[in-house]
Amino acid sequence: MARDDPMMRFRAPPELKQKIEEAAVSNGRSLNAEIVQRLEGEETNSRTEALEAFLKEELDELQHAMPHLIAARNEQKEQLQAAMDVLLSGTPIEDVRMAELRYELRLAQERLEDKAALLRRIERVLAKIKCGSL
Repeated sequence: MARDDPMMRFRAPPELKQKIEEAAVSNGRSLNAEIVQRLEGEETNSRTEALEAFLKEELDELQHAMPHLIAARNEQKEQLQAAMDVLLSGTPIEDVRMAELRYELRLAQERLEDKAALLRRIERVLAKIKCGSL
């Protein structure tokens, strides 16, 4: 804080003033620096709480979506396996249909991997928020 920062005066109960003075001494700060730190900390806490709420919503949405993505991927795997079984049995199957199935399976796998990666990132951020390192 610079000397040319705006000056403010306010009234506080004696107990609060004493509590802040003790915290300032304990933290090795001036009374002014302690008050500024506490006020800035409140702003950070509210942003952290908003971030945590958003990430929890995203986490819930992803956890809800994962079983559906896994089911879609598994269904496409089964379709591809059935087509391959037909192909191996000697029964003709259209090359185009086989290519479509492979493409759909690859897309489903990519969506699943993307969502799983996002889920892991959100869980890591939430863990950092919970332990206070963010």
